[in-house]
Amino acid sequence: MSSDHDHLFKLVFSHPAEAAALARGVMPPEAVELLRLDALAPLSAESIDDALRVSLSDLLFTAPWLDGGYAQLMLLFEHQSSPDAELPLRALEYTLRVWHLTRAERQRLPVVFTVVIHHGPRPWSVPRRLSELYDAPSAALEAMGPMLPELKLCVLDLAALDDAELPGQGGGRLALLLLRHAHEGKLWDLLGAHMPLWRSLLAEHGEHDAMGLLQYLWRRSDSAPPQALRAAIQASLSPPNQEVFMGYADQLIQQGVEIGERRGEHNGRVALAVELLTDRFGPLPSWAFEHLQGADNDELRRVLREHLGAPSLASLLERSS
Repeated sequence: MSSDHDHLFKLVFSHPAEAAALARGVMPPEAVELLRLDALAPLSAESIDDALRVSLSDLLFTAPWLDGGYAQLMLLFEHQSSPDAELPLRALEYTLRVWHLTRAERQRLPVVFTVVIHHGPRPWSVPRRLSELYDAPSAALEAMGPMLPELKLCVLDLAALDDAELPGQGGGRLALLLLRHAHEGKLWDLLGAHMPLWRSLLAEHGEHDAMGLLQYLWRRSDSAPPQALRAAIQASLSPPNQEVFMGYADQLIQQGVEIGERRGEHNGRVALAVELLTDRFGPLPSWAFEHLQGADNDELRRVLREHLGAPSLASLLERSS
């Protein structure tokens, strides 16, 4: 499911405003003051020749300096459990290619600043500097250091940060929160705790991005969102997208039933029904537990399918009695 992470990252951070907010949080403040990050503009990967094609999850931008000229910002999204140990070399190759391509039109070399966003389950453990890849005694490297090529990656290591330390704003910050906790589950609870960021995403980027983020949540979760959160999300969407959202809910509920059937875990299916009905109607009385425990697969399917539209618990469970 790594493509899910790639899609969310590119969906949100392809917006220059989100990339700029992230850059402000990780670049040296002295450099930020001299860059016009409010004028950050995307650079199409197609502008790089076939000699060095960046991956689909890499994002490229340009930003002008206050005094003229421009810098390039490259966002590399690394989601593998074992990061690429040669990323410093990869960043240097890209930088060299940019310099070769711009040499004919400029006398001086543009700055290329590389930010690696890492969201593996464990903290970053591979080289951040090009010099760490050299095959030479450390004493020799120390002596020759100023005479050798060097490049240090700026690594935003989500696994090593607290939630409060994450950079960004609005949708970008929400995306980083979801990526940081994607390995833990309970993403719906995380969204519920950060609804102001959800509303900011909607206001700044519209329902297309909001629905893309919801799709990520559906694909990375094994349960439906709590009833109160479902209602809040549904109320924030237009009628057509409300239907799509509720369709996702029905699909996830059905998947939960099918998984339970394949495993032969009747208690698991009952537990799912208890959780959803408790969200919908509050604590369940003993007769409701007895009804669910004695229900067959067809009855559990009906209850899970119809619980959102039922006016009361009694009308839902006593319908088949």
